[in-house]
Amino acid sequence: MNAKEERIFKEIRLRNLERKHAKLIQHPDLLDECIELKRKINTLKKELNY
Repeated sequence: MNAKEERIFKEIRLRNLERKHAKLIQHPDLLDECIELKRKINTLKKELNY
């Protein structure tokens, strides 16, 4: 996989994680999962230089 394909893959993954996070944040009992997702999102953003 070349660099451009890898970046596209990461951007799609980032959008999917953000969408999932938006759904989970509405459920207070799922706070731990929400925090873990936010960490993954922030890590991906750093990798993509967002």
